[in-house]
Amino acid sequence: MESRKYYIWGTGKIAQRMYRNYGHIMEKLNIKGYIDNDMALWGSLFGGKKVYPPSKLQDEKNCYLALANSYKEAILKQLQDSMLADGVRIEENFIQRLQIMDRYWNSGDIEQREIARYLEDNPLHVFNYSFVTDYADLECEIRYDLGKNLFYAIYNEKKMFFSRTFNTMKKARQYFKWLCMEQDIKSPHRYVEDIDRLGDDLVILDAGAAEGNFSLSLIDKAKKIYLFEPDDNWVEALKYTFEPYKEKVVIIQKNLSDYENRTTTTIDREMKNEVIDVLKMDIEGEELYALSGGIQTINRSPRIKCFVCTYHQEFAYEAIKAFFEENKFDIETSCGYMWFPENPYSKRTPILRHGVIRAVYKY
Repeated sequence: MESRKYYIWGTGKIAQRMYRNYGHIMEKLNIKGYIDNDMALWGSLFGGKKVYPPSKLQDEKNCYLALANSYKEAILKQLQDSMLADGVRIEENFIQRLQIMDRYWNSGDIEQREIARYLEDNPLHVFNYSFVTDYADLECEIRYDLGKNLFYAIYNEKKMFFSRTFNTMKKARQYFKWLCMEQDIKSPHRYVEDIDRLGDDLVILDAGAAEGNFSLSLIDKAKKIYLFEPDDNWVEALKYTFEPYKEKVVIIQKNLSDYENRTTTTIDREMKNEVIDVLKMDIEGEELYALSGGIQTINRSPRIKCFVCTYHQEFAYEAIKAFFEENKFDIETSCGYMWFPENPYSKRTPILRHGVIRAVYKY
């Protein structure tokens, strides 16, 4: 199968810098040429490739376009106005893709090298593995509850409601596909490798519950579940999802950290004398601090199994790993690596990160 065909729009300073820094990596991609609105450049060479007018894209029914300039909205409008948009797909994060390929091409870590090779023929994704293609055309049924005015899916044979921000069938379906993909058995973001091995009659603390898919997958094994979720829209959806199980589910609408104020609390404050069997934590980079704020609860929970996300911040994996090792836990890391999109204006070169640490007490 032929590699994806690429054109790069722009020959100015951004394109020059991109070629100067990553030209050796761009040679590994199937780049057909450059696009520019400047008539004086048409037919000339840039980076060893020919410069074409935008009309060149009319001949390419199935190509990808990388933008090497600061005028994304104007270019998108030009593509729409000239009716070229249908045959052209814009690849976001093209420069970040080049940066990751450059950084990891000769990595001593074989998994990182494999990702760099994977990116020769695939756009940059949070999960740079072939399993993501399984979800492109995944058939998933999304339904609408007229009484609650919310979309929902059937997950673990139970209704799982979505936040009001997912206010169209398309948005809800895309989100549900993403949930299924990030918990794929091959995903670096998968919390638990085998849920059946967690046991029964579980007391579960789900920090960063969002739609509640983690706890819903364990609801039949749970004796008690504490859901921590600060977002109003998700709290509403959680109340509907767990309404049939409200006798064993507590929703706490606060952030978790190592301090307390009006919107933030700690595990030790909320759990008091509770003993926890399962701790799942996915709280946008606050994981290390929330663990510190729950050390008393963790210490009195000898059977606790922890599933903690480590990809939100660059330092998080090593720091969270050190926390568990200092507290006498055995550590397992989820398979593979993730790319976590940072601030688009960041000057930092993107890196690959571990997704989840799984930790249990040593015996």
